[in-house]
Amino acid sequence: MKVLLTFFYLSAVALVFGAESTVLYRQTVNVKALSNGVEKTIYSTVGKETVENKITLIVTSLPSGDIEIQSEKFKLGKMPFASSFQFLIPQEEVAQKAGGGYALDSLVGIYKVAMSKPQAVLTGTLSPDTCNLTLAVDGMGKKLTMQLFSVKDAEPEAPASDEGNENSLNEQE
Repeated sequence: MKVLLTFFYLSAVALVFGAESTVLYRQTVNVKALSNGVEKTIYSTVGKETVENKITLIVTSLPSGDIEIQSEKFKLGKMPFASSFQFLIPQEEVAQKAGGGYALDSLVGIYKVAMSKPQAVLTGTLSPDTCNLTLAVDGMGKKLTMQLFSVKDAEPEAPASDEGNENSLNEQE
């Protein structure tokens, strides 16, 4: 009987928490980091490759309607600890721009490093195609500023045929 009750309890928990998040998009962005005014190199793993001054952002739609923006783990300079950050855009403040982008104005979140989670502020714009964000953290005795920027390569457009254009003009006349 206990096994059956445990099974039903776990099934109910799975249903409650089963309303999973939906990853809207992942984007690898360039980073320029300043710690107390000194430029620092960011080390992270993108795919299976270790890269410098790039991190991956993950934009997720949560079951509550909130939008989560988080980074994958990275290392700031020679620090032995991995860092990451996380921000939530509350459902009532989600103002999506055309093309699935978000305009962020002093969005408050957290910057995680080791056991510390100081407050961070994120400002700028983010969309599936572009990123232009500034992250500011004032904690742990340091002032950290990170510029996150990216533009995905545009898909080459198919060349327009002159012949097709002439035909369409003739049909209109």
